[in-house]
Amino acid sequence: MVLDNAGWVVNRGDCVNFWLDTWCLDSSLADALNIPEQHRCALRSLVSYFVMNQHWNVPESLLHHLPQLCATLSSIPASLLDNQAPNQPIWRSSLDGLFTFKAVFNHFSSLGQILPWSKLLWINSVLPSRSFILWRIAHGKMPTDDRLRSRGCVVVSMCALCGKSYETTDHLFLTSSFASDLWQWLQSFCLARWILLLVLLCCYP
Repeated sequence: MVLDNAGWVVNRGDCVNFWLDTWCLDSSLADALNIPEQHRCALRSLVSYFVMNQHWNVPESLLHHLPQLCATLSSIPASLLDNQAPNQPIWRSSLDGLFTFKAVFNHFSSLGQILPWSKLLWINSVLPSRSFILWRIAHGKMPTDDRLRSRGCVVVSMCALCGKSYETTDHLFLTSSFASDLWQWLQSFCLARWILLLVLLCCYP
């Protein structure tokens, strides 16, 4: 898979296979011409072999079968192959041509669902471990007693916060006495800040 998605920026052309490497088209010339696999071991010509006196010296029969090759070669000056810069391998699926783990992952993985609230959850000011807890809550993936029992684990459920109720995600984060007090405090805190802001706006128009 790596070889199929790799390419070359040709400079000297002295180590790039003319037939088997991807250097001028979206695929190798052997693939474009449907050359059988058993014959490809004999294709050892390098790109530099097809340059003479700073001009491309490609057989007319090949250009006739691949008109797109002619257009591509016209955009690649053969004089570039006279410099001494080494050939550069690139990853064709990335914008900068660099072969990175992120570029490979983005190429082979399908694009996930884009959620508008994800930017509110995964932000730099919040530790990833905290954001991950919120993500698990949103997807119902917290390892609470009700989920463990649904998977066949035999547990005696008891809320660790109130010690009175069956442990579920909703109870821990919404309806327990501790959670209720916390949400009420946040509500009063936010309300107080809004009232202060309105007072300031009224006093300083």
